[in-house]
Amino acid sequence: MLKAIVQSLRSSLLVRRIVLPILSKVGRGDITIKHHYTGDPVRLDRFKHRNYWCSGKDRERTTMELFRRILRPGDVGYDVGANIGYISLYMMSLVGEQGRLYAFEPDPSNLIYLRENLGKKAQAFIVEAGVAAEPGSLELYAEDLTGQNSSFIKDFEMLKDNAAAARMQPKISAIAVDVITLDGVLSETQAIPRCIKIDVEGFEFEVLLGAVNLLREHSPILLIEVHNQKKNQVKIFEFLQEAGYQIHCVDTLARLTDPEQLNLNVLCLKPGKHDTILETVDRH
Repeated sequence: MLKAIVQSLRSSLLVRRIVLPILSKVGRGDITIKHHYTGDPVRLDRFKHRNYWCSGKDRERTTMELFRRILRPGDVGYDVGANIGYISLYMMSLVGEQGRLYAFEPDPSNLIYLRENLGKKAQAFIVEAGVAAEPGSLELYAEDLTGQNSSFIKDFEMLKDNAAAARMQPKISAIAVDVITLDGVLSETQAIPRCIKIDVEGFEFEVLLGAVNLLREHSPILLIEVHNQKKNQVKIFEFLQEAGYQIHCVDTLARLTDPEQLNLNVLCLKPGKHDTILETVDRH
């Protein structure tokens, strides 16, 4: 029965519009699933985090393949916008016991699950804060529809789109949270990342502004989810170009040469330093 529901949710917008409001009322509560890549137990909310158990191993498959090609035993990774730790767990499995993974998450409702899912891993360092251009405090607009669209951007467009698709009205709470910079983290920890994943719901440019020294001095590989507000796209594109990065589509690895091409996941590499990444990635 559950398998049939999952298949219907994946394939039919109409079914999702019917089932999701029902699931939101009767399907609340925590469950534990097996991580599709690492085998680790993952604690989650059956309704809010449904994409993790509904999509299975197909969820962001190309991005996960890139992590496998990029991260090596002993590396350091930063997961900025770690949510409940699903991608963090995979990154940790790749860097191994000799590596380190810094998981940054400001949303208190997500932190409950992040602590449980990563808390027993020796190489996991959970940073309970947002990441911004300057350290301080900001208002986070936390939502209860998926937990994945909480943002420092008020009236974040993707949340509106997801709510409309589900025909549900999320509850949004403005919460004051601490924010830090990646330059500050590097200065404090001396943990130089090989790869930084950034998924911060429209706040990507501010994260990059707070990492100017890190990017200039250490040239980490970047995997960024960019949201297609035109102003945001242009700022990010110009910033990365000035920092010496070339931007590639995650799915095709084609080089992106126009800011308007920045939509969702992009891979950012420095020529001469990361050339082997493109050579080793399976494009199929």
